[in-house]
Amino acid sequence: MADEKIVVINLRKYMVKKPKWFRSSLAIKILREELEKKTKVKKIKLDKKLNEALWKKGIEKPVLKVKVKITKVDEKTVKAELV
Repeated sequence: MADEKIVVINLRKYMVKKPKWFRSSLAIKILREELEKKTKVKKIKLDKKLNEALWKKGIEKPVLKVKVKITKVDEKTVKAELV
């Protein structure tokens, strides 16, 4: 059975002084970095719904708080889904 964990990640503190045209793509990078810290795994697959949720308001206004379900597929891979 795969290990599962639910985590809330706050992206607001990273978005404060960043240019507006860069925020949604930066949110994806920061989300991956935070998940790497929590799981200690380099390969992270983001669910399609999670990606769409971050880009829902466009490139300038990403969602600032995300609740993610982390599932460990194997020792080197983690899958992240929107809860």
